[in-house]
This record gives sequence, structure tokens and C-alpha cells, in this order.
Amino acid sequence: MARLFGVVNHKRIQAIRCLQVCAFGLLAFVPSAHCQTDIVLRFIDAESGKAISGISVSVDAWDENEGRQKPQPSGILRIDENSAIVKTDKDGKGIFHLHYQPSLKTLNVHSVGVLRGCSGYKFSIEGVLHSGVVASYQAGNPQWCVPLKAHANARPGEIVIFDKRLTLLDRIRQEIP
Repeated sequence: MARLFGVVNHKRIQAIRCLQVCAFGLLAFVPSAHCQTDIVLRFIDAESGKAISGISVSVDAWDENEGRQKPQPSGILRIDENSAIVKTDKDGKGIFHLHYQPSLKTLNVHSVGVLRGCSGYKFSIEGVLHSGVVASYQAGNPQWCVPLKAHANARPGEIVIFDKRLTLLDRIRQEIP
């Protein structure tokens, strides 16, 4: 019986140590290894300032190789815990669960066929975790990107992205040269 309690106490101590290490890492804005950190993606309509809800975006955390990897050996499937599809809620927010590793440098956010692509899509993980990032916005590039009228600030651990939903007319414009 004492052995059973020893195992339980040992596992409890390991869990507490992990929480302490992760909590200390979050307080210092630099997560420790083996710690999961949530990054909030907030999508805002560039013209009206309203939340862009119900969209799905692809999010990937990359190391210094920026996604270029050696081919996997035949028969081995690589599952990356730092790649996910994130869906925004009614407030335009989506949460990406980053399994932090010191080698990760860049967060890449893509919304193919959903948004117009007016904002930047590559973000420094260190910058996002330390102070938050508001994505750069390029009015008129592509040509259907409206002038930016909305404003917002990012908190530590948050990325704010201004954009517009693609409409049927936008999709037709993309296809016609």
C-alpha cells in the first residue's frame, strides 16, 4: 500500500514541478521547454472594425528552416503538434495551442480562399509572446484591399489581423486576368 502512495505522490510532484516551470516561463514571457502556450488570433474587419467570425485559418510554427524539411523516410508519417486549423468565434478570436520549443522562431497564419490577404502572415513567436503583434496592413495590394479604417492594440500572446472576407466578386476577380 505504501508503494502505491509513493507512486501517486511521485506523479503529483512531477505535475507540480511542470506547472511551476511553465508558470515561471509564462511570467517571464519566454515559455520553457515542454510547455504549451496559447496564442490568441484576433481577426478584425479592416473597414468596419467588427470581428470576422466563423472563419478557419491554418497556423504553423516554424523553426529557422521556415517549413523546409528533409523528406520523411518511406512509410513514416510526420505529425506536427505545432500545426493546426483554428476557427474564429463570434468575437473573431481563435486560439492556437503552441507547444513551445526554443528552436521555433516564426508563426505562419494562412487563410486561403477565406480572406483577401491584405495583412502580413509571418510573425515572430518571441514578439507575439512578449508584447503581442498587430499585423502589417497593405491597402490596395492586392487591388481589392480597402483602406484601413479600424484600429486595435495587441496584448502579449495575441496577434491582431485586419482583413476583409473574400466575396464572390473577389473570387471572380482573382480568376479573370
